Amino acid sequence: PPPSHQRHQPGDLRWRPNVPAEMTADPEAAKMACGYYGLCELMDEQIGRLLRHLEEIGEADNTIVVFSSDHGD
Repeated sequence: PPPSHQRHQPGDLRWRPNVPAEMTADPEAAKMACGYYGLCELMDEQIGRLLRHLEEIGEADNTIVVFSSDHGD
């Protein structure tokens, strides 16, 4: 993610119980997870901007927003 969204640190991660121990111990996996969370926050902010703009210009009720994603960065 851009520097503005590099807020997460590997030491702050809370892994789900189903994540394999070898992954939670891997520094590269933690770094990638932090980057992924930053990208998710960036997308959330940008989608929020779009929805607010549609409200501001009076087109929210006249617009269908479709968000699609693959399962990657």
